Amino acid sequence: MKVLQQVINVEIDLHQQVVYGSTEINVVQRRDLRDIHLHARQLEIESVTVNDQPAKYFLETPLNEVVPWGAEGNREVRDVLNFTLRYRAALERADAGELRIWIPFDVGTGLQTVEALPAPEGSPTGHGVWKVFIKYKLSQPRG
Repeated sequence: MKVLQQVINVEIDLHQQVVYGSTEINVVQRRDLRDIHLHARQLEIESVTVNDQPAKYFLETPLNEVVPWGAEGNREVRDVLNFTLRYRAALERADAGELRIWIPFDVGTGLQTVEALPAPEGSPTGHGVWKVFIKYKLSQPRG
């Protein structure tokens, strides 16, 4: 995946400790690109569009599974070996990006239903562009 441009807008509410934001990412269109993986740790995704069409997405939080919540709302206790194994596995899964966005396509034909925007002037690839727009919220950010 090649990103040509990213624009980020944020609004910070210090009193509520919440960040509201959106980002627009211009990605070079490729026929074999069916989904896009992005890092989105701690974000709550409100909506995703590709070229102004709603897109399906999945937000995975593998690091939350390292020490999962127990039945009574307490964290489960793990020994060091199991913690280390789960932590390494979660890091590998998170490395690809927690947010997976599917480029809209027709299930019957397998063809993408989103037309790529024209290539920007001076684009080295000459390919079209997908404009991915993500609206999100970040509550009580942690270091």
